[in-house]
Formats: sequence, C-alpha cells, structure tokens
Amino acid sequence: MFTRPEIERILEVFIYEQNRLQTDDPVYFTYINQMTKANLSSLNDNDIDTIRGFLFGWGHMGRTGIKPAIPKTRNIIQRYADFLQKARRQQLHASKLTPDKITIEDLFEGLNALVGRVSAAKILHLICPEFFPLWDTGILEGYNSSYKARHGSKLIQTKSVPTPKGKKTVVTGEGYYMFMGFTREFIATYHQRLSEIQTALNAASKYGKEKGLLKIVDEFNVHASHTPFCYLM
Repeated sequence: MFTRPEIERILEVFIYEQNRLQTDDPVYFTYINQMTKANLSSLNDNDIDTIRGFLFGWGHMGRTGIKPAIPKTRNIIQRYADFLQKARRQQLHASKLTPDKITIEDLFEGLNALVGRVSAAKILHLICPEFFPLWDTGILEGYNSSYKARHGSKLIQTKSVPTPKGKKTVVTGEGYYMFMGFTREFIATYHQRLSEIQTALNAASKYGKEKGLLKIVDEFNVHASHTPFCYLM
C-alpha cells in the first residue's frame, strides 16, 4: 500500500516523465471534441461512429467482441440524456455524488451489460471527460486487492444477470460509483500538484489541447503500474 511520501515520489517521477515525453494524445482529443457536438437526447449515426472510434481507435477495445453492441448504447445514453447533459458541465472533484448515486449506478450497469466494464467507463468519459473517470482491468484489480486487504471484501462487487447464453457475471454500478468517489478524493487531496502538472503539460502541448484532471489521473494510474491510491480507503 502506498504511503503519502510514496505518492509524492511517484508524482515527482510522473512529472519528470511527462515533461520528458510531452505526450499530447491527439487521437483522444479528436474523439472528445467530436462528442461535444452530439445531441445526447437524439444521437445520430455519426455520434455512434465517434463512440466506436473512441473505443477502437483510442481505447484499443477491438478484441473484446463488443462491436455489434455499440449501436445499442444509443438507447441508454438517450434515456439518461438529461443527467449526462448536466454532468457534462461538472468536474468530478467539485461535485457531490450522493444525490446522483442511483442514476450513476443504473447508467453504468446498463452500458456495462452491453459492452463490458472497461468500455462502459470509456463511453461515459467520452461524453463527460471531467466527470467520469477511466479505468481498466489493471486498475480494477489493484483497487480490489487493496480494498480487500483493508476491509476484507472486494470493492468492485459483481452480480449474476441472465443472458441468451445463460447467466453472466458483471460488475455492479456501485463498484464504479465507489471508484468515482476515491478518484474524487485523490484529486481533492493532490489538487494543487495535479493542477501544476496540468498547467505544465498544456503549456507544452503541440496541438493546443488541454488535458483535463481526470485524463492526467488516468495517466498517473498507468504510470503507477495500475496500483491504486489505497491510502484513501
């Protein structure tokens, strides 16, 4: 488990690597910018292409077999369009999650049932890049092991749901909601340092694109070998 001094050290190395590499991630920004033009209550085929491109072109989800399910995400996104439109204007670290807990959990579970837990988070982040954090299998496993060591149970809870091919075990929306809460607390704790990193990266950008705090936290998670910040738990 990371201690606060270890987190500080990881931040120092992360800053050095970011300054050295100066990664802009233009593909990410291309799809994020395209999605800002989408009318969430009435998605068109171009919007679905943007989701597909983000998952495959940036998210490297091509081997997951989710391609046929992507058009079906349209109904779920449109069903929650009012909430997502509100979330588009919010920043996770400055938001109160509790009033929207059930909505967040239901929304995530709906997408998760179609495209899986990692792609579900990517779609939500694509729509609301400052509100919904990214995760992957490595981050999921890291949070689970750390949370279990502290609390005796997994953070990312699962449940069994019926499918045409039989029952399937899926991640619950509560797990993603809790991950959002931990990410929110991490940003709040290290907001000044993360803002300094954000300012430096954006000043060095060759494309004039500004990385949001959640994108930087995701890169930090990857840099830290997908080991979560369990001191928050």
